[in-house]
Amino acid sequence: MVETVSTKPTVDDRSDDEMVLPWWFSWWRVALLSVIATLAVTLLVVSLRPKPDNTPDLAGVDVGFLQDMRIHHGQAIEMSLTFRDLDGVSPALRQIATEIVLGQSYEVGAMSQAMIDMGAPFVLDQGDGEPIAMAWMGAPVPAAEMPGMATQANLDALAASSGAQADSLYAQLLTAHHEGGVAMAEYAAEHAERSGLREIAELIASTQQGEIEELSRFF
Repeated sequence: MVETVSTKPTVDDRSDDEMVLPWWFSWWRVALLSVIATLAVTLLVVSLRPKPDNTPDLAGVDVGFLQDMRIHHGQAIEMSLTFRDLDGVSPALRQIATEIVLGQSYEVGAMSQAMIDMGAPFVLDQGDGEPIAMAWMGAPVPAAEMPGMATQANLDALAASSGAQADSLYAQLLTAHHEGGVAMAEYAAEHAERSGLREIAELIASTQQGEIEELSRFF
């Protein structure tokens, strides 16, 4: 019996614009490694240790930014993990999602350790268990309503999508998410008390802006 070979295009039959490129091809990927390296060295050293009286300013920019960006990163990781498992998506976009999972997971760990070192809680609440975010920027809201955060309906729609629809939806959701993160990081870069944290915020802002530019190819 002669075996037939299907000529139906597969998900890997992509144009040159969607080819999977090496990590060093885009400047923001190189910047991501710089962020990780800097976090490893800077975020856990003297500039982020507790003050002598061991009482961090819980309403200040330093603690607030770490608390909120940790939660913000968590949703980006969740969306990226969901997208990676969907059928028929772009290999290039799946690679970006993987890099976001790896990079932001590391950042979450580093930020969590920094808060431990500072003697700060992971979240700020009003006594009813509901995390409150953005007070350090003068606009307190529930954590789920931080700038750029996707709604549960958005997340459900992403999980139910596939192929080009999933590519577009993920790129749009993550772009909006990053735009909110960039605004937070830029504010922290200007107003944080600790110089090490200001440097980290600048790197996060520039890296996420680079990712926004990369994601624009998939709308």
